Amino acid sequence: SCMETLRKHEDLLVSSALSFNLEVTPKEIHKASMIKEVLDDYQIEESKACMFGDSDNDIQIFQNFTNVIAVENASKHIKDLAKEIIPSCEEDGVAKYLYKHIQIKSTMIKGIVLFLFLTYLILEDMHKIRL
Repeated sequence: SCMETLRKHEDLLVSSALSFNLEVTPKEIHKASMIKEVLDDYQIEESKACMFGDSDNDIQIFQNFTNVIAVENASKHIKDLAKEIIPSCEEDGVAKYLYKHIQIKSTMIKGIVLFLFLTYLILEDMHKIRL
């Protein structure tokens, strides 16, 4: 398969979140490296942050951080590495977790999620330029 062929290249990280997509990046650029960069830039201690994931494209996050939380619909491998498992995406597991643990209103949760998504897009664009 295409994925198997690409995995033979030691300088590439090959993963997939869904059965119909393929994610290929330089080995040192992945979600965990981006999260580390954001935490460092904003001087946030890793122990004060938590990360959520569900697919094998999140594996570096679950291998490199301690406060990792999987949603119920996550792959078995991700759930095995998780510190905690919360309700699925369809059940708004992440939003409920944030609401419970941060004690903020749901409109603020939407703002936080939007901020995180925009940060991800900006970082993704920055790394595309570096390539």
